[in-house]
Amino acid sequence: MKRVAICVLLSGACSTSPSASTSSGDAGHGGAIQGPEGPIPDASSTVDSSTVDSSTVSSTVDAGIPDATSPEGGAEATATTPGAHVRFADWTSDAPAAGFSFCLSPNGTSTWMGPFLPQGLPFPGTAGAYADVPPGSYEVQVVAAPGGDCSTGVIPASYGLPTLVDGTYATIATLGNLMPSGGDASMKVAAFLDDVSGTPGGLRLRAINAGSEIGYAEIGTGSQAAGNFSVVFPDVAFGTAATMTVDGGTTDPNGYALLGPLSGVELSAYPVVGNTTQSATASQVSLGAGIAATLVIVGAADNGPPPQIVICNDVAAAGGAASPCTLYSQ
Repeated sequence: MKRVAICVLLSGACSTSPSASTSSGDAGHGGAIQGPEGPIPDASSTVDSSTVDSSTVSSTVDAGIPDATSPEGGAEATATTPGAHVRFADWTSDAPAAGFSFCLSPNGTSTWMGPFLPQGLPFPGTAGAYADVPPGSYEVQVVAAPGGDCSTGVIPASYGLPTLVDGTYATIATLGNLMPSGGDASMKVAAFLDDVSGTPGGLRLRAINAGSEIGYAEIGTGSQAAGNFSVVFPDVAFGTAATMTVDGGTTDPNGYALLGPLSGVELSAYPVVGNTTQSATASQVSLGAGIAATLVIVGAADNGPPPQIVICNDVAAAGGAASPCTLYSQ
């Protein structure tokens, strides 16, 4: 785990796609992913036609999600900079309207730095820009925005974050609900180490389950409504990133799987067990070669907002003023 001393304000960027509808049906399985142990083959050999129809696989990318040849954020666009790098995200669906600010303190001290994002980072799932910070191990305090200070957090200070070594990137996010009801998870803080370099010819995709009432999720292509749902990431526990793919492969140490580029693909997420109406769909998703991206299930709270999907371009985020994220509405 790494310490973070931050003196940079982080800002969020989020756009909204056209709405998409989902309904239940029979789930299928498929997908071919390269694990971290062996050499990474050309992406054309890693895409199973049962997972992504061949007509949808290309190097075409969504506006704002450039491929590796684009100077805005492809595999060749991320320069290594000294120090560690941290961004914050708000995946708490009952957060105050203004969202949260964040404070950091070296482990074992009571010297809080911040608050960062003093005007707040509101739900649903925008992520701030990366801040360059000294390597180390830190505690995190989440405070109400605007106007909160580091002396009083909305939840107890979070410990056990990963140590941030030189050259690493991390996302620190709030999960669960401040006021849980029914099957909602209580609010907590989680940290994820990020990939910010892509693979030429391939897409690195990570799936995180931040759905407050979804204990385990399965994420894949297509939808149950259309009868073509094909699982890629099975059994993603709440508050974690996927660690495996449906064919038995593993993700890399930060949770990213190697896929072929996607163009105009539908991605969906469903609870493994329970109410299948607690589903989320992202339509017309295009992620090109050289991209490393994070897909997050947000919402799904009892008596709260329905689940939705947010996708952030992590390669572009490492070279920009804010993390380019897209919220796909239902």
